[in-house]
Amino acid sequence: MRFLINKPIILFAFLAACSQTPPELSAQDLALVASPPPEVLARIDAQAPAFLAAMNAAEAVALGQGRPLTAAETAQARAVGVQRPEMVRVWVTSKFPGDTPGFSFRQVGGLTTGYAIHVRPKLADAPWLLVHELRHVAQIEEMGREPFVRRYLTEQILLKGQLIPLERDAIARSEAVLGESSPDYAF
Repeated sequence: MRFLINKPIILFAFLAACSQTPPELSAQDLALVASPPPEVLARIDAQAPAFLAAMNAAEAVALGQGRPLTAAETAQARAVGVQRPEMVRVWVTSKFPGDTPGFSFRQVGGLTTGYAIHVRPKLADAPWLLVHELRHVAQIEEMGREPFVRRYLTEQILLKGQLIPLERDAIARSEAVLGESSPDYAF
């Protein structure tokens, strides 16, 4: 079985109205992510360095230009598991980090690159998006930057067309903190 994707992978939740509810992931899907085939691991080995470099560069810019969290946002960050909310910066920008081979950020509404959260202007005042991205900050803190990237890429490659576990976790945690449902996510 080959797990090669011809189209770019859209990384980090493409936030869009969608009338469908994502299907539950099967035990087989989850087992596949837990033990990826060698060809998937090779693809990730090849692509992770470029993605990590782009992530690091984007974070450096956003940390210098973004705003710190407000007191209320800091409380939300702690509620979703962020250990160092004082490090987080929110940068409202229409330009997201550049594409890397096989990946695209063009249709993404929010993007977390470590402690930097990039948000499109049209979603700058969307609490659900900020809390969702704060959960990704916590995931990166918990796993480490490279393990997070490798897991995210693995989930995206193996579960193409589905809402991946890392995103499901961010949605669930943000909804629990805010006490309301997020908009539907494309999957």
